[in-house]
Amino acid sequence: MLFYSVGAAGLLLSWRFNRSRILLALLSLLLGYAFLETFTGKGRAVDVTTASMVVGGILSINFLVIAFMPERGVLSSAGRLAGLLISAEVAVVLLLIAVPALSSYVGQIRYYGALKAMTWTPLSIVTLSLAGATTLVLLVRTFLTRSAIDGGLLVAMLAALAGLHFIGVSKAEALYFATAALIMQATIIQDSHARVYFDELTSLPGRRALDEQMMRLGRHYVIAMIDIDHFKKFNDRFGHAVGDQALRFVATQLARARGRAKVFRYGGEEFTLLFPGKTMDEALPYIEQIRERVESTPFVIRGIGRPKEKPKTLSEKPKKTRELLTISIGAAERSEAHRTPQEVLKVADKKLYKAKNGGRNKTVH
Repeated sequence: MLFYSVGAAGLLLSWRFNRSRILLALLSLLLGYAFLETFTGKGRAVDVTTASMVVGGILSINFLVIAFMPERGVLSSAGRLAGLLISAEVAVVLLLIAVPALSSYVGQIRYYGALKAMTWTPLSIVTLSLAGATTLVLLVRTFLTRSAIDGGLLVAMLAALAGLHFIGVSKAEALYFATAALIMQATIIQDSHARVYFDELTSLPGRRALDEQMMRLGRHYVIAMIDIDHFKKFNDRFGHAVGDQALRFVATQLARARGRAKVFRYGGEEFTLLFPGKTMDEALPYIEQIRERVESTPFVIRGIGRPKEKPKTLSEKPKKTRELLTISIGAAERSEAHRTPQEVLKVADKKLYKAKNGGRNKTVH
């Protein structure tokens, strides 16, 4: 009952927070655990090694599918498609439960392939190979994407694998599977935190993170407000998809700011730079360096001019479209007249509008 209680609570949470990938991972764990309980019980023909291979295979395949799924919500087309896959697996398990005689056929799986258990574990080579491949993919994805969900899938997979290893040892598998379900629940909190504090489009910290950072500023700091010049016209000309590319491009350039600068997506086409412990004279060279870098780095637009049909020759490849983007910057530092970060931010915002009204592509401080 421990695992089912934890799993059910996780399903409710993932449904409430509309996290289809976590919900599907929990369904996979529930399915796998139900299979173990059913087919390693008394009077069953399926042995531990075969049962663990089937469950390990289900979890490995499902977790790989979930890892590469886009997060579009529980009722999205991707969520429904993955739900159909798990439903088919559930149907097979229910059929085996309803017709005990079929379990003897499942037991025959042992005789196909290298399924002999090793001396140190009841798991077969097939089980370990599938789980190892899945774990490696999840490890690489976690390192590359820094995604809470990928990391949760990785740790949950390892916990479930440990549960398969300890099948029949004082119900240790229930504890490990419950741990895997708890990890996925914790992932909901981590993922929600990331969505609140980090901008999904640019991967920069967002407005909430900026507010918290400003609470920790000392007596000396500079705040710079940044706006992409003529961004509305750019969006109208090329479309919002290219506009998103432009935002990511500028975010990448800003993330390279030196002088211990902290970069944030403020909203829309606006960004914020914080320079803790710096005076205006110290921060200004770094601010100007960023403005000049954006101005001098061509922005290559992907997808513009691409032909509807595949080109017959290499010479028919679409030409790359290059545009030059510029930014306007307003900067302010803490002073006796402006003591709080909120006041300094307002001054920087006013300076930004002066830069925009004064011809753009400049810094006003």
